[in-house]
Amino acid sequence: MINEDIPGDLDVICLQEVFNEDAWNILNEKLRSKYPYILFDAHRVRVSSLKFTMVNSGLYIASKYPIVQSMFYPFKNSYSEDALSGKGNYSMSLISIFSGVLCAEIQIAEKSSIIVATTHMQAPTSSFAKSSATRVEQYKEMKDCMSEFGDTAVLDVQAEILCGDFNTDPRSPIDD
Repeated sequence: MINEDIPGDLDVICLQEVFNEDAWNILNEKLRSKYPYILFDAHRVRVSSLKFTMVNSGLYIASKYPIVQSMFYPFKNSYSEDALSGKGNYSMSLISIFSGVLCAEIQIAEKSSIIVATTHMQAPTSSFAKSSATRVEQYKEMKDCMSEFGDTAVLDVQAEILCGDFNTDPRSPIDD
């Protein structure tokens, strides 16, 4: 999992594909002393009485500074294998709510904050054009989500930072 020390000069860590509950616990234990403000397990669904997490967003934010507020915005556009990892839209629109963008307003001074968002976008599939078109729609949704979240800011926002696994390839003519 984490085999080396995290550089001490990082203020915020954003991760994707943290689907496993054991991984959350290991990360939380490893990071909590330097990063006491942690968001994980956004939008999880449990199998009824088994108390086993079936799907979640896999998104994770750890911060040295207080998280004033947060929100998970589900994507409306996802499909195919991403449904199996909790990122996409299952054949009957069952799991589309688990793919999206996790936003956090982080206080950096008495009256100032930054907005940090992390996402994991549609993975490439055998239909490169379809997966690329889906990511285009997800970019539009992220822009709207971040704008909506920014409108609810508690403090004076100094910057907005978007990070994540964008699943794009600048060498690809499709992801141009």
